[in-house]
Amino acid sequence: MRSSNEVTPSNTDEEYVWGFDQIQIDHRNPMAFTRLIYLERIMTMINTVTSLLPVGSRVGDVGCAQGNLALLLGESGYRVDAYDLNSGFLEYSKKKWTKGDVSWINENAFEIDERGCYDCVVLGEILEHVAHPDELLKEALSLLTPGGYIIATTPNGRYFRNPLPSYKEVIARGDAERLEAEQFGPGGEHHLFAYTIEEIRKHIPVGCELVSVGYLGSGLYNSHVQKILNSKVLGPLYKSLAARVVRVPLLDVRIGSTVMVVLKRQL
Repeated sequence: MRSSNEVTPSNTDEEYVWGFDQIQIDHRNPMAFTRLIYLERIMTMINTVTSLLPVGSRVGDVGCAQGNLALLLGESGYRVDAYDLNSGFLEYSKKKWTKGDVSWINENAFEIDERGCYDCVVLGEILEHVAHPDELLKEALSLLTPGGYIIATTPNGRYFRNPLPSYKEVIARGDAERLEAEQFGPGGEHHLFAYTIEEIRKHIPVGCELVSVGYLGSGLYNSHVQKILNSKVLGPLYKSLAARVVRVPLLDVRIGSTVMVVLKRQL
């Protein structure tokens, strides 16, 4: 996969996702907290796919944005279809391709016509952008082969620094119509809510079982500690501490900014 430093954006949509790559992967400072958080999420998702499925399995990356997950899985030998509603995002992703079986498809997440075709469907940071996340999970289930997996990440509604209302709170105050009008926004400013694990459990589709729940994005990472991370001595120690804290039971649900769930379609 080419670095964003090797790619020239052609329009504002490409510039938008190129900007995220600049701070999330290709940041000049390898210890930038934004880079550490992003790489942890991407690599955890990739490691989850590779631990569950053999090389050659078919993966659908729904809402792929700049396409990093799709490109890296393709390079690892998986057959990947990268979906996004924004064609500019897909064109940018294509510019970074170097090898691997990756196809880019401009499609609404609710209108994918590939029923029962995928061994895994990835929903990376997309559930919080749709008005009906429960329906999106059902759509993802319909795309799976029997025994296939859904891997989903979304902002953790129980994170101690989370400023967003939970999905339940948004619906309780009668904002369903507003959600439908504002859904599908690509950026952080378009997050409609933060999903709690309790809400996700209630939305697991019939015919699907919860395999695992994990938390990522340690709350110990933020701009206030960047000077510590930049220290050659203290930086690696702090990075290790931050990674360990988010894995402590009971503490993880409050300190992790992102929740990751793995669901499995029943045979």
